[in-house]
Amino acid sequence: MTKIIIVVIIIILIVVLVAYSDYIGWFFRLLKGEIKHNNKLNKLKNDNRRDKYLKMKDIKMLVKDVDKKIREFNYPIKKEYKLSQDLERKLRYTRFDDKSIQELFKSIYEFMGINGDDLKFVIRRTSSRTQTPVAGSYDEKNKVVILEISTYSTADHLISTLSHELSHHILLSNGFELKERKMNEIFTDLTAIYMGFHKFFYKAYKDESRIIYEGEFLELVDRKKLGYIGYIDVRNAARVAKKLKRK
Repeated sequence: MTKIIIVVIIIILIVVLVAYSDYIGWFFRLLKGEIKHNNKLNKLKNDNRRDKYLKMKDIKMLVKDVDKKIREFNYPIKKEYKLSQDLERKLRYTRFDDKSIQELFKSIYEFMGINGDDLKFVIRRTSSRTQTPVAGSYDEKNKVVILEISTYSTADHLISTLSHELSHHILLSNGFELKERKMNEIFTDLTAIYMGFHKFFYKAYKDESRIIYEGEFLELVDRKKLGYIGYIDVRNAARVAKKLKRK
């Protein structure tokens, strides 16, 4: 029995060493003084500390406006989007191949009540480890949703980003856009949250920053606030939306 336990422990140690070999390598290089410190590191840390959230009264006002617009535009009022086990399995085991992401995209726009016949979807990939896990954009003129995926993408990142860009589509195709860009992006985030994607936003936005090794430099990947609001805002907005959708 003792021998079996020892063998299991050895196997676990080997797996850990293989999985974290890159980090172990640069850690020892750091101790030897072979790795330079990136000057941007402290600035990014300080920016994170100064991260401010929306006031609760503003969240209530904005989510009420979202509720009004979604009802006015005649989109379905649903509780929450749930990723099917089958699709979750495909995304995990294919490591986000194009076919699985296309299926995810369709699943999301159908849940939101969007006619996807006129939509175009473009997937772009980057191997950079210093970029945020996922980003997106929406081309209103050509009705194109663009998804940019990096090394650190997760299903939560993909879903929150796609629901955000599709919320742009809903608002813009119905002639609604706030003049100030940041407020318009915040309104779009809140629209996606209202429409049932709050749990994915919360998990994706709560993912904290981490230090990684890139070349000969230490870099801080800012993953604390991926979108235009903080994870506390997501939680508060979801609570307000839940009450409004009961009416």
